[in-house]
Amino acid sequence: MRILTFLAGAATGYVLGTRSGRGSYDKMMAKAQQLWDDPRTQQRIDAMEDSLRAKSPAVGEVVESAVSTVSRKLHEPQATSLS
Repeated sequence: MRILTFLAGAATGYVLGTRSGRGSYDKMMAKAQQLWDDPRTQQRIDAMEDSLRAKSPAVGEVVESAVSTVSRKLHEPQATSLS
């Protein structure tokens, strides 16, 4: 994910910093579309989606447990010290 953020930032900087304008932007967008349409890219995306689907129940359990713990702690009476 970090690499995608970096590439998006680099591409934006390139477009904003270049003097060739729309032509460079169009070339960059064509290259990005070509990369997106590449079967290898789509295979990686599919694999990542499958991995996320497989892990989502476990993540849900962790989140549910954390919410339950926080809720319980918020509703516990607090001990006060008067000394």
